[in-house]
Amino acid sequence: MAVVVKHLRPEVRIAYVMTDGGALPMALSDLVAQLRTAGLVDLTITAGQAFGGDVEAVNVHSALALAKHHGAEVVIAAVGPGVVGTGTKLGHTGLDVVGVVDAAAALGGIPIVAVRFSEADQRERHRGPSHHTMTAVELAARQLVVPSPDDLDVPDVGALLYAHGIAVTSMGRGPDDDPAFFQWAGAAGVVAAANVAAP
Repeated sequence: MAVVVKHLRPEVRIAYVMTDGGALPMALSDLVAQLRTAGLVDLTITAGQAFGGDVEAVNVHSALALAKHHGAEVVIAAVGPGVVGTGTKLGHTGLDVVGVVDAAAALGGIPIVAVRFSEADQRERHRGPSHHTMTAVELAARQLVVPSPDDLDVPDVGALLYAHGIAVTSMGRGPDDDPAFFQWAGAAGVVAAANVAAP
C-alpha cells in the first residue's frame, strides 16, 4: 500500500502504526526497516504492548492521533510479524483491523481496508478474499472502504517494490507468485492517495 501511495503522491507523509496483535518489538519487522530505508514510510508508531516505534502510544486511538500530530496524511495500521491463527472464523489476530477501522472512523478518518486476497493459496478459505478480511469487514461497526483492483487503475505493485529494492512475501509468495495479493493491497493505496487533500 505504501509504495503505491508514494508512487502516486510522493509528497504525502505516511505513518505506520504497529498494533500489538502480533510480535511486540518493531525491530522484528524486516519489511518496516526496508520501507523506512526506501523512504516509503516516514514515521513508525507502536501501539499498546508493542514497542520500538519512533513514537510509542498507549492504544490504537492515541497512535492515530499521534500520527496526525506528527504530520501523517496517510496511516497504515496493522499487526506486526508473527500473527496467530486457529483456522476458525474468530480465532486470528487479523481481527485487530476491526478496532483500527472503528478507531479511525471515530477520530474522523476514512478507514480503507487492504483486502487479503490470493489466487495462489492452497487453502480454500484464503483463496479470493480471505475469510480474515471478510470477517473483519462484517464485524466493523463503522463505515469503511473496501477497494478492489477490478474497479481502479492500480500500478504494478510488484514492479514498484522491485524498483525500490524491497523483497516482500506473503506466506512465502512474492509478487511473481501471487500478483493478486499485491494488487489488492495496491488498490487500498490508490484510494488512500486519492483521499489526501491536494497541496
